[in-house]
Amino acid sequence: MSKANNLDNILTMNYGVSDKPNKGSLDKKYHPGGWKIEIKDDGNINLDTLDNLCKNKLISLMHIDVEGMEYKCLLGSSSILKNVKYIMIELNGINNRSNEYNLLKKNNFIEIPNKKIKSENGNVLFKKKN
Repeated sequence: MSKANNLDNILTMNYGVSDKPNKGSLDKKYHPGGWKIEIKDDGNINLDTLDNLCKNKLISLMHIDVEGMEYKCLLGSSSILKNVKYIMIELNGINNRSNEYNLLKKNNFIEIPNKKIKSENGNVLFKKKN
C-alpha cells in the first residue's frame, strides 16, 4: 500500500514498452525534456508489450506518454485495446502521428476534442465507440 495516498491497487514494473519483447538503452540526445529508448540487443533495459506486462488485468483507462514510442506501445497493446474504454496519449508534433490516429480509429476509438488537454504537451483523449 502506498503510504502517501492510501492506494493499494498500484503495481510498478521496471520495463520499457514496445511492440515486442526486446532490449534497449536510454538515449538523451532525442529531446531535452525526455529520454528515448533506442532498441539494442545489448541494451540494459528490458522491453515488453503492455499485453504481456498486463496479462489478466482489467484496464479501463490508459495514459500513454512514452517519448516517441507511442505507436509501438499501441501495437503491443492489441489485447488490451479490446477492453479499454479511454486512452489519453501524448501525440505532440515531434513526429507524424497518423499511424497512432489510424490504429486507434481501426480499434473503434474516437477523439474527444479538448483544447485544455491538448495544451498539456499534446495529449489527446480517445473514447471507445459503443
